[in-house]
Amino acid sequence: MQYLKKTFDKLEKSQKLEAINKLMYHLNSMQSDLNSNFNGDTFISYIFDQDEMNPEYIEELKEECKLTDDYNQEEINKMKIEIKELQQQLNIYKEIENINIKKEDYYDHDEGWQTTNKKMEIIIKLKKNITLKIRFTYLYHGYDSSSDFYKTCYIYKNDKELKINKDFYKVEEKFYNGKKISKKVNSLGNFQEKIKQHCLENEIDFENLSETEILSLMQENLAKSKKIKQEIDDNEQNKNTTWTLLLNTILEKIDQDSFESLIDKMN
Repeated sequence: MQYLKKTFDKLEKSQKLEAINKLMYHLNSMQSDLNSNFNGDTFISYIFDQDEMNPEYIEELKEECKLTDDYNQEEINKMKIEIKELQQQLNIYKEIENINIKKEDYYDHDEGWQTTNKKMEIIIKLKKNITLKIRFTYLYHGYDSSSDFYKTCYIYKNDKELKINKDFYKVEEKFYNGKKISKKVNSLGNFQEKIKQHCLENEIDFENLSETEILSLMQENLAKSKKIKQEIDDNEQNKNTTWTLLLNTILEKIDQDSFESLIDKMN
């Protein structure tokens, strides 16, 4: 500090204001980075138990599972489930590149009654160019003691916003990767519709269809049904990814009560 003061005193008057402005800019930038890092650490510590979510603890649990004389099968199965969950959390944590959090809380007057408005926006950058933007909004209305709590989410890949039911879908407020497709395959109904369409296009009656035509249509329908089943299997296997697991965990853990507690901890 003394060194900075001596250096500052050597400057001409015209240079001192410029030096102060530069110093203030860098100090504000440092403060913003510190707040951002602190908020990110606070947030991730709330979402994941970092004391348990570490390789050493997971290895300890794996060794415990081998002690069949000390634990019964039910206890071992519980530990195996815990290992799987912690390993999944650890894998998600390793995919996080950066967390930036902005918060707002202020009071306003609504028809003479004090109203609380609290907002928190979380921007999480993951590997593979995935970005999650999650916004929580809490409103408290003093005139009738009512409250509203909103959650809005946006998912980006390569800075392009993903579209619901095309790039991802929701089931009971949970997010899943991939397009939304029907899990039902009505092979018989599809075959009947294919025959009907074939007859219309070729202007022939069903009774006049040859065995060769019916067999050909049946083979086409079978191939289409297999393709649909494969799409369903691929969709099911790829529906849970790092971003879906992380987003669903965040949305599940943060409700109105926990949000109020969490936002008060943020800088």
